[in-house]
Amino acid sequence: MFYLYQITICLIFLLFILSKIKKNLLRKLFSIVASFFLTIEIAAVYMTGKFIDYRFYNHMNLNDIASQSFQFGAQVAAFSILLVLMSILFYLTSKKISDSTLHHNRFFIPAVLTSFILLSLSNGVFNETYKIYEILNAQEKGFNQALTDVGIPPEKYITPDQLIAEKGKNIIVISIESLEQGFLGKDFDNIAPNLSKLSTEWTFFNKMPVGYGGNWTAGSLYSYQVGMPAMFKGHSNENFRGVTSVKLTGLGHIL
Repeated sequence: MFYLYQITICLIFLLFILSKIKKNLLRKLFSIVASFFLTIEIAAVYMTGKFIDYRFYNHMNLNDIASQSFQFGAQVAAFSILLVLMSILFYLTSKKISDSTLHHNRFFIPAVLTSFILLSLSNGVFNETYKIYEILNAQEKGFNQALTDVGIPPEKYITPDQLIAEKGKNIIVISIESLEQGFLGKDFDNIAPNLSKLSTEWTFFNKMPVGYGGNWTAGSLYSYQVGMPAMFKGHSNENFRGVTSVKLTGLGHIL
């Protein structure tokens, strides 16, 4: 319901904004832009269960979409039709609002402001978009200042050169691509029978929430090793290529 009401409010908000555009050509152009934005948001909810966030942006690759489009022909066609229909809807409805008394109603501006506030709430359409903007435009800071900003006193943080690891119990870290705890249940015993068995015999943490900035494969690998979200200015997994050292203390310094 949250996503439905957010999409509805976003639709109304964009219609109100479009109704203020007087020039016909500009209104047509912005109708297409608004339709594209809303269609992508709907597609994001359909594919990921959330509005466009940093994870969606991080994996948005036109080459990958083009190469895999044959598998999702029906979805591509459906969203393409939705884009066209929504463009027409935006243009005609915004024009009608502009010509109506609603456009001059005293509640028009308060309604627009209220819509904007609702869309800016936590997990809202504009809120998630702004988070992406913040990450991509974050200022570069020194290591100590960065620790302070996330609530870690620099003087209490154990850096790799201060770490003392002694011999003791063996620690084995196994990372498996695209394997989630859902495969360890009774319904999927035939997929990973040995891991399913181990999950009942050993300590199995099955209620650990996925942290923001670590909800994709490469991001999760980074997060569980250094304890920080994988949020960088770069796109996709290019941030990890060619990296030979990090200032953060991680499992690699212990094992």
